[in-house]
Amino acid sequence: MEIDVAYSTAMIERPPEDRRTFFVPHEPGRTRGVGMFPIEDGRWQATLFGVHGDHPPTERNAFIEFAESLPIAEIGQLLRTQPWVSEEISHYPFPTNQRLRYERLSRFPDDFVVLGDALCSFNPIYGQGMSVAALESLQLHHTLAHGGREDIGIRFFENVTDIVDSPWSIAVGGDFKFSETTGPKPRGTDFINWYLGQLIRTAHSDGALREALVRVFMLEQPPESLFRPGVMWRVFKPT
Repeated sequence: MEIDVAYSTAMIERPPEDRRTFFVPHEPGRTRGVGMFPIEDGRWQATLFGVHGDHPPTERNAFIEFAESLPIAEIGQLLRTQPWVSEEISHYPFPTNQRLRYERLSRFPDDFVVLGDALCSFNPIYGQGMSVAALESLQLHHTLAHGGREDIGIRFFENVTDIVDSPWSIAVGGDFKFSETTGPKPRGTDFINWYLGQLIRTAHSDGALREALVRVFMLEQPPESLFRPGVMWRVFKPT
């Protein structure tokens, strides 16, 4: 599924008491976004990204101007006023989300498995790839513990399908907000995107909804938890 995303990252100094986090997601009508997070050693990690060819630059002044085009003015201001820690701007392109359906095979080489990005690679903007790889590794442990190495590949791929399904639906669903995105669209994607749009707007003033949404993005809860009656009531309750 083609999204043609790239991101560029720089590090700047952060006052120890300033723990602000900034996040501007890409959305229809704006192909650009940013995530700026407080990290160790008194730093901010500033990652600018853009989809469908609107890629962030790697030259300092152009990088700052890209940030200043976003609807949060503080990011550009901090990039201009805070000392930079990194001498170079790291850049990474990512053309497509890709999922290989090994679980549909009836035969697979003995004593061999595939996991991580070789099994499924996600748009890195959503920050789920390493978490999914860790969960897959845990599932490999359980598969070995409950059946040894016999037919390990086939059994592992069957067991790991549910782990991949949730983050895949999040990444693919988010990327199909853009009409330029190409590839097989999962059934129900348009409805889910509409519902999540309603949820996110309400979550600006509802802490319980924010927590429910973050838990799904952090893979602590499955996406279907956002459709529980208590959550849906908070989304659509009269104001």
